[in-house]
Amino acid sequence: MSTANHPSLSPAPAGTLPVTVGVDVGKRFLDAHADPLGHAQRFPNDKTGRRALRNWVRKRGALRVALEPTGRCHVRLHQCLAGSGIEVFLVNPRWARHFARSIGQEAKNDPVDASVLALCGRVHVARASQPKPRILQELSDLLAVRRNAVEVRQSHATERRPDRWAGRRHVRSPARRM
Repeated sequence: MSTANHPSLSPAPAGTLPVTVGVDVGKRFLDAHADPLGHAQRFPNDKTGRRALRNWVRKRGALRVALEPTGRCHVRLHQCLAGSGIEVFLVNPRWARHFARSIGQEAKNDPVDASVLALCGRVHVARASQPKPRILQELSDLLAVRRNAVEVRQSHATERRPDRWAGRRHVRSPARRM
């Protein structure tokens, strides 16, 4: 990552700045980057992977984690980290992309995104985000499933309904008008 033109964003000696971890959340993997340490690690996005990531974050002394809210993939990680007393910052994906371009980072892949998110968490002063209580999250999930089922049902009903106007003539033929 090019930070030569941005001295405030260049890696600082370990111990002089608080450690911030950026996590790129994917459906299958969690890519983490600890800034300013420069440590990076990939974890599976499952229960054991989230716990391993939490322990990895603690081992590095990080008190804050920055991640992008990605559909439903980030919810369990958010709950796991916040439940352990780690501050979690949700970074708007568009803002993170603009931030990356502003520091000259045009490449886009999971490890690079994690390092950009770590920088975002380090320089962006924001309030930590608390996850929804588990019962509200479960209700939200059920509502999403219901919404999807209603859409599927409506699309099937539309497909089965015969077109009332199919085969009818809307315009009289010239021979009939005479």
